[in-house]
Amino acid sequence: MSRIIVKNLPKSISEDQIRNHFEVKGEVTDIKLLKNKDGKPRGVAFVGFSEKNLEEELVKYFDKNYLKTSKIQVEVAKPQGDPSIKPWNSKTPEDSKNSRTTSAPPDPEDCDPSRLFLRNLPYTVTREDIEELFLPFGAIEEISLPFDSQKHRPKGFAYVKFQATESAVEAFEKLDRSVFKGRLLHIIQAKKRPTPIIEPKGTSSYKKALSIRLKELAKDPSNWNTLFLNQDTVAAAAASKQHLSKGEFVDTENEDLAVKMAMAETQVLEEVRKWMTAQGINASAFQGDRSSALRSNSVLIAKNLPPKVSVSDVQEVFGRYGGLGRVCMPPSHTIAIVEYLEEGHAKNAMDRLAYAQIRGAPLYLEWAPLNTFEKSYELPEVQTKTQTSTLFVKNLNFETQEEALKVHMEQAGSVKAVKIVKNKGMPCGYGFVDYQTEKAASKALRNLNNSILDGHALKVSEAKTAVITPSKRPREEPQEDSDNRTKITVKNLAFEATKEELWDLFYNFGEIKSVRIPQKYSGGHRGFGFVDFVSREDALKAKESLQNTHLYGRKLVLEWSQEESTFSALKNKVQT
Repeated sequence: MSRIIVKNLPKSISEDQIRNHFEVKGEVTDIKLLKNKDGKPRGVAFVGFSEKNLEEELVKYFDKNYLKTSKIQVEVAKPQGDPSIKPWNSKTPEDSKNSRTTSAPPDPEDCDPSRLFLRNLPYTVTREDIEELFLPFGAIEEISLPFDSQKHRPKGFAYVKFQATESAVEAFEKLDRSVFKGRLLHIIQAKKRPTPIIEPKGTSSYKKALSIRLKELAKDPSNWNTLFLNQDTVAAAAASKQHLSKGEFVDTENEDLAVKMAMAETQVLEEVRKWMTAQGINASAFQGDRSSALRSNSVLIAKNLPPKVSVSDVQEVFGRYGGLGRVCMPPSHTIAIVEYLEEGHAKNAMDRLAYAQIRGAPLYLEWAPLNTFEKSYELPEVQTKTQTSTLFVKNLNFETQEEALKVHMEQAGSVKAVKIVKNKGMPCGYGFVDYQTEKAASKALRNLNNSILDGHALKVSEAKTAVITPSKRPREEPQEDSDNRTKITVKNLAFEATKEELWDLFYNFGEIKSVRIPQKYSGGHRGFGFVDFVSREDALKAKESLQNTHLYGRKLVLEWSQEESTFSALKNKVQT
């Protein structure tokens, strides 16, 4: 966090030339080139560095050096308000301060006394940097660092909310106009966070009240069930997989409909678990006690999705509320995991989209478990210059023609040739654009990345001669249990379930030795049962596959049975 002032600069100097000259001693985060009222350089600039306590070393290294035939003078930049600073014109410091044009202060009634607005932040700043700077003044309730989804970097401002107003006042008095990461930090009191308007338009008063009540219930963790799937969603996914209509799949005259739906849910959840492993998602985070599980503040789980909703549809809906990181969806298209780059954007999406209609179906939202992803999201590097005149363009619409692509890419300069790669006459969704000059290619890389053509956001990058294939992750072998138990206790069994239905449900996983549902003396069963398999492998497979399955709307709870399975073992127990 070092800042110096450079004098006697050439009149024709640019910020890029100043940066190239000074970045040999560290990362340059800010360059302020002063100009007069006519817009011409005054030969004075402020240069900021990210590292701390470099001023003396910088002065010693750069002072009295030559830059474009001009002998520059380098001094330590003094903080604003220092009495030793002399005004550059004939006005007194008080007159200069009073004549400075400033924006009108916000109305105190609209301000939050414990919330600060920070501006003039470097684009390389992180949430941890801000927390380290403000934490000595008191406990922090929230840090909001807005993110530019197009440029993949912070926007240069942030909000810090303290738990105590006194902490915010002290931080403002100590840090306003101070040097942070080489830049002059500006702090003002932030306005109150506006209350989101969530009332749907064009509906009756009853539907408005119901919508508001449902959105409030969506924030209650007791209503969350991470891997619960709506039966209608399960039926639609299973019917689509079997190339049937949902009406044909859900045959009301079928006596085994409950078992059929339970097996369909089991298959869908099994696909979801395999998909999680392949996508680097921590499947173990979705198991255990949901009430005590820690939840993420930036990752959402969207459920009850219609069967034909795609990843691009989810990106379009959720992307309206902020920059997105990863958006994942299993092959069954029953759920989606949406990661936001900014926590505030995720909270806004939660408030706006909970129980919102997507293709006629209400959207179920909940916060994903903490550490959902095994690896943190790495922002792609934004490339603005290229050493070649050929660019690689992907995410093309299959209906886009080469001529249309050429016209679109010529916004950046003259195009020499366009090639859309095809396989057996069918477009592959990507291609190459060759410009006349490298300058035009760099402009296209800077301005046309994420531009829309035929409804698709184009992904533009520098063409490479070699294709890098990622190495496959080693497959982890599952660890076998040490015991050889084959009997499973089935709890939370619906009272409508029968012994035959329980047999039909578990018979899909192997040969069964016996099925027993204890009965009450007054009639009906007691809400649990036992299933004994012939082999340990079949029992283990059934337990793993059915652990999140619902039968007659109730989630089955499966545990290894603790009772002895043979008469001789029971006899020995009685004798002892």
